[in-house]
Amino acid sequence: LRRGMAGASYRAMEARGLREDIPLDVALDSIKYGMLHSLLLFFAGATQFADAMELILISFLANELRCPWNLSAGEISALQSSVLAGMAVGALCSGILADRIGRWRASAIALCFCGIFGALSALATNVIALSCFRFFVGIGVGSSPTAYALYAECLPTKRREQQLVKFFAFFSLGCVVEALVAWGTLQTGGWRLLVLISAIPSLFLLIPIWWIPESPRYLIACNRQHDAKEVLIRLAGGMHSDVPWDWNTANFIVEDSEKGEDRGSLKRLFSTTPLLRRGTVVLSIMFFIMAALYYALVIASNNLASGKDRNKSCQRDLSSRSHDTETFISIVITNAAEFPGLAFASIAVSQMPRRLSVSLFFASCSMLMTFLFIPGLGIWGWRILAYAARASAQAFNVSLWILAGEFFPTPVRTLGVGFTTAFARFGSLTSPFIVAFAFGYETDLGVAICVGLGALGAIISFWLPKDSELALATSTSVVKISQHGALNDSSSEAFHLLRENLDR
Repeated sequence: LRRGMAGASYRAMEARGLREDIPLDVALDSIKYGMLHSLLLFFAGATQFADAMELILISFLANELRCPWNLSAGEISALQSSVLAGMAVGALCSGILADRIGRWRASAIALCFCGIFGALSALATNVIALSCFRFFVGIGVGSSPTAYALYAECLPTKRREQQLVKFFAFFSLGCVVEALVAWGTLQTGGWRLLVLISAIPSLFLLIPIWWIPESPRYLIACNRQHDAKEVLIRLAGGMHSDVPWDWNTANFIVEDSEKGEDRGSLKRLFSTTPLLRRGTVVLSIMFFIMAALYYALVIASNNLASGKDRNKSCQRDLSSRSHDTETFISIVITNAAEFPGLAFASIAVSQMPRRLSVSLFFASCSMLMTFLFIPGLGIWGWRILAYAARASAQAFNVSLWILAGEFFPTPVRTLGVGFTTAFARFGSLTSPFIVAFAFGYETDLGVAICVGLGALGAIISFWLPKDSELALATSTSVVKISQHGALNDSSSEAFHLLRENLDR
C-alpha cells in the first residue's frame, strides 16, 4: 500500500512537470561514502572470504584423503573438479536469477548453498558423497557475481576501482586464513573439522544480509523508482543529507538501462549490439585462460612452494600426515602473495587502461614462470618465484573481474558477468588435471603449460573492450551527458548553481 501511494504521488508530480531527472552516476558521486557503504563492503567482501576458504580447501582435501581413502590421481581430479563444475553452473544460473529476481535474493540463495552443503560435506563417508556435496558448494561459490554486482552498483565512480580492490582483498585474506585453519586442524582434529569450520562464514552471513539493501541500478531497471530512492536515501544518511537535489522531485535514471521484461535474457545479451557480442566472446575466452592458469597455481602451491618432486608414496607411511609444519608455513606465505598482487592491481587499474593492465599482469606471470626452468634454483628460488607468480595471477584476476563488471549494462550485468565467468569455471576444470598429470609426474611440463597460458592471455587481452566502451564510467573516463540534459559528474559546482536557480 505504501509503495502504491508513493507511486501515485510520483506519477502526479511527473504529470505536473515537477520531475527532476538525475543520472544515477551523478547521484552516487554526490553522496558521501558512509556507514552503509562500509556495511556493503563488509558483506560483499565476506562472501569473497567465504568463497576463498571453500576453494583453498580443495588442495588440502586432496592431499589429506589421498592415502586414507586410497584415491587414484583420477579420483583426486574428479573430487577437485566437482567444486569447479558446480561453480560453472552457479555462475550462469546466478547471473540469470540476479537480473530477474534481484542481486539481494540471488546472494542469499548462494550463501545457503555454500553454508548448508559445506557443513554436510563433513558427514561424507566416501569420495562419491563428498564430490556431490562439494558440487553444490561450488554452485554457491560460483554465484559470486551477485554480491560483486550488488556492491559495485552502489559505488561512486571516483572510488569504484579502489573499493573493488578492497572487495577482492577479502578473497586473499580468506586464502591465508584457510591455510592457517588447516594448519591448526589437520594435525589435531582432522579434515572433517576443517570442512565444518570452512562453512561457518557462509552460514554467519545469512544474519547481516537482512540489513543489506538491493542495488539501486537494478531497482531503476525494474522501474521501481521509489524503492531505488529509498536505497539512495539510506546511502546518503537520510532525507536531510547534503545533496544538490530535492528528494521529493528527484527522478534517478540509468543511461545503460532500458525498461523491459527480458532482463537477464541470453537473447538480450547476444542481440543488443555488436560491441556487446564481441566483448562477451572475448571476455569468455579470457576468463577461461585466466582460471586455468590461476587455479593451477593455487592448487599447485604445495608443489611450487616446496620445490620439485615432493610427491609422497602412500606405501611409505600410511599414518604420516600429508603436510608438515614447514610445508604449512610455505603454503601460508605463498597464499599471502595475493596481497602484493592486490596492491599492483590497485595501482594499475587507477593509472592505466583496463585491458593494458590485464595484459601486463598476464605477461609478467608468464615471464616469472619461465624463470623456473633455470637449473639449480634451489627450494628458496622456487618459493620466491612461486610467490611472485601467485601475486601476478591475483593481479590479472582482479583486473579482469573489474573490467567485466564495468562492461555490461545494468539489465544484463550479472548475467554477463555470470556467463563469462562460467567459462572461468570451465577453465578451472582443467587445473586439477594440469596439477595431477603435469605437475604430478613432471613439474617442468606443468610450468611450461602455465607459461603458455600466460603468454596467450597477454596477447588476447588486446581484443578486450576499451575504457570508452564500458557501461559503467571509470575514473579515467567522462560520464556521458544524459539525453534529458542532466550534467555529468565533473560539473558538481554547476549542478549546485542550477539547483539554486531552480529554487528561485
